[in-house]
Amino acid sequence: MSLSKPENLLLVGASALVGVALAAILNRDSTLDKHKQDFGLEKVEEKQVGKQRVLQRGKTGINLDRQMSSTNHLQDIQAESEEALELRKLIKKQQEMTQQLLQLAAPIVDRCPHLVDLYGLAERFMVSPLIGDNLKRSIFGGGGFLPKDAFMQDDSFVIAQKDHSTMREVVQSLKFTKGGPREHVFFNPKTVKAAIVTCGGLCPGLNVVIREIVMSLYFNYEAHEIYGIQWGYKGFYTNPDKSWIELTPQVVKNIHKLGGTILGSSRGGFQKDKILDEIQKRGINQVYIIGGDGTHRGINELIKRAMERRMIISFVGIPKTIDNDIPIIDNSFGFNTACEVAERMIEAAYTEATNAQNGIGLVKLMGRYSGFIARNASLANGNVDMCLIPELPFELEGPKGFYEQIITKLKEQNHCVIVVAEGAEEGLINPNEKITQVEKRDDSNNLIFDDIGKFLRDAIPKYAKTKHQMAVTLKYIDPTYAIRSVPANAVDTIMCAKLAQNAVHGAMSGYTGFSVGVVRNAVAYIPITTLIDAGVNRVSMTERTWQRLMAQNRQKYMINDDFKDKAWEVIRQKQEERKQVFRDILKRVRQQHDAIIRGSPVLQEAEIDNA
Repeated sequence: MSLSKPENLLLVGASALVGVALAAILNRDSTLDKHKQDFGLEKVEEKQVGKQRVLQRGKTGINLDRQMSSTNHLQDIQAESEEALELRKLIKKQQEMTQQLLQLAAPIVDRCPHLVDLYGLAERFMVSPLIGDNLKRSIFGGGGFLPKDAFMQDDSFVIAQKDHSTMREVVQSLKFTKGGPREHVFFNPKTVKAAIVTCGGLCPGLNVVIREIVMSLYFNYEAHEIYGIQWGYKGFYTNPDKSWIELTPQVVKNIHKLGGTILGSSRGGFQKDKILDEIQKRGINQVYIIGGDGTHRGINELIKRAMERRMIISFVGIPKTIDNDIPIIDNSFGFNTACEVAERMIEAAYTEATNAQNGIGLVKLMGRYSGFIARNASLANGNVDMCLIPELPFELEGPKGFYEQIITKLKEQNHCVIVVAEGAEEGLINPNEKITQVEKRDDSNNLIFDDIGKFLRDAIPKYAKTKHQMAVTLKYIDPTYAIRSVPANAVDTIMCAKLAQNAVHGAMSGYTGFSVGVVRNAVAYIPITTLIDAGVNRVSMTERTWQRLMAQNRQKYMINDDFKDKAWEVIRQKQEERKQVFRDILKRVRQQHDAIIRGSPVLQEAEIDNA
């Protein structure tokens, strides 16, 4: 069933509409009775009184009576016109109320595209092969193992935000299509040809996602032609005879225990026509692409170009970023593992710092634009004295600056443990303290900062010796590649399996242009355009988790008086920008929702006129 059609969307509010119609009929009857009472009966009484006056006056009052009758006749016409106008206003008001009710009854869901709607296809669904045919298969799994009540309805949704103050806010809030298997599928499993590719940097859990896509397609849907594309986007068209490898359950059976990706990965190499040429040549109709924000922009371009070429393909994104900087979703896979490994590195730095006089343990963690790993790992360890992330405004020098707070910690406890995110330089509020002098970018157009970890490794001892004649022992740990290359832990492994299986369910159902993610602990299909518009997920300085870290390590804001106002303005501005991004997304989705409602036959202006 195509969800974007008005008649299907309005099924949700059908019962409410019937109630409104009945109420309108009853209200109309009572209104007509009132109008009869107000206008009809009074006019009958006036006419009877007029006749009595004629009899009493006789012939001498005939002319006066005719004049009065003419006046009464004009008054009757005017009254009837006013009555018709009142009825018209009443009907129009009822129609407006009906529209408002339908807008409330039909949930505001940011629905992902469906191949039937995109290409104007006749609906051609078949019963899902996952439907179980007996109790034994329903319990033990394999092909055809789900009871009918386990399938997801097409109009099921996930509420995007967790905090709402009124029921009206809940009704009008942003929602996404809920992930899961559908009772009917768009693709015939016997004709499915799938391709899987991993793009961007490494991340714990990539092999788990690959494995579960293959297992779900092969065993659950009995789709057996599956290919893995090596070396990212460029692998589609660069030496395809070697970079396209067939994936079977035997090939992927044990890869979930390995770090990295068996397909390899790379940045850049995106050439949409070359990619689509090879996809078309091989008859691929499902493409699973695992990557971050740049990769998802590529998916969006592929979809648009495929539509121009009338290529009926389901493109599915699985969001991957170890930094957890993809918005909307609760967490990205691999993030939990990264925090776990990072916490152990912090503990090593703490041991080094506490076993030396004036010991400093400095750990640099990943986080180009967002400091989630640094924040969560520091909070989990409990022994971090200072945490620098890109979202935090700070200064290096001055009486309240970063360096002076290190000296204060050393004097208080003889050691100091510092965690710094790789992109923390963004937080430097004083332009004279910037570390990166020349802007550089990688093949995915990501900004490359100079190494702030190495800079601080050299600058801190120098400052302590120059300004305070204090000798310090600093140990520097950079576990970047040790973190991203490890296998996924248990939590991330379960998440990866969940995302991969639901990606397959969505593609088999005919959805395209969506990314699968966990939203408020439920799997959701998020339109890729929405994910792109949402930008980068960032740590908020006013949210509870950051405040808990500040309470735990007693870290003070490292800003001198000259830049205090500017720092708070930067924080407020970033928060307002994030709010505006989501306001714009919700506004767009509401406009699409209202346009569907207005397109419903029951709300056309002509019907108001006819009524």
